[in-house]
Amino acid sequence: MGTFTKNYDVTEPDGSTESAYTIDDHMQDDKVATSEAIALEHNALEGMGAGDDDSLIGSPGRHTPGYVAAVLIAGTSSLPSSGIVTGCLAIDTDTKSLKIYNGSNWTSWEINDDQVASRFAFSAYLNTEQNNIASGSNVVVKIDTEAFDDGSVFDVTTFRYTPTVAGLYQLSGAVNIVFQDITRYVAAFIIKNGSVIHYGSLYRIGAAGGTHSVVTCIAKSDGTDYFELGVIQDGGTDEDISIGATRTYFQGYLVART
Repeated sequence: MGTFTKNYDVTEPDGSTESAYTIDDHMQDDKVATSEAIALEHNALEGMGAGDDDSLIGSPGRHTPGYVAAVLIAGTSSLPSSGIVTGCLAIDTDTKSLKIYNGSNWTSWEINDDQVASRFAFSAYLNTEQNNIASGSNVVVKIDTEAFDDGSVFDVTTFRYTPTVAGLYQLSGAVNIVFQDITRYVAAFIIKNGSVIHYGSLYRIGAAGGTHSVVTCIAKSDGTDYFELGVIQDGGTDEDISIGATRTYFQGYLVART
């Protein structure tokens, strides 16, 4: 392709004529400006000239709004080992992976649970009989079977939900008990770190039969807290909790990170 070099004469106020920018001039200037922007984007601050405005540039290797961002594309053996600042990114065409420069080596960019959009959701239920629940006492329901568990946050041996990310969590549960007497109640509740934080519906029956209490709440976790489902009943005698995914269950998921 040929070079377009047509000049345009411009008459100055003093009557003299000067040649205006050519299209080639504009293209060359744009090329230089782009190269300089990329250099500013990826060079360390100490490498800038005395006249550069370092207030516009972020820390080494960081992409700064308003500047050109660039990602290296090369095979494993072709990735540079010098002149690269910490934080630079590269696509390794051999391993088909994204890599980041840590100051001395290129390492694979790993995504952990804190960076993904997991909801840490679970749904589990009582599948093994839990009998002889004492009257008038708070009891942890031994939820022992999972329907699903996103992120392995529920433990069927401790019966605890332990989400690993700080946030607000929607929790719900239900407990079913079959009473042999009338005028008795059952109430499900949510436990956080061993203490009751929310009671559910207080259900009292007027005849012998099944009673079903449901609890739901939004609770805050710092990423180390654990939650359990509990129940209390006043049957006057020891009672049994009904088993099954539709009768006695515990569920939860992340609503928002904090």
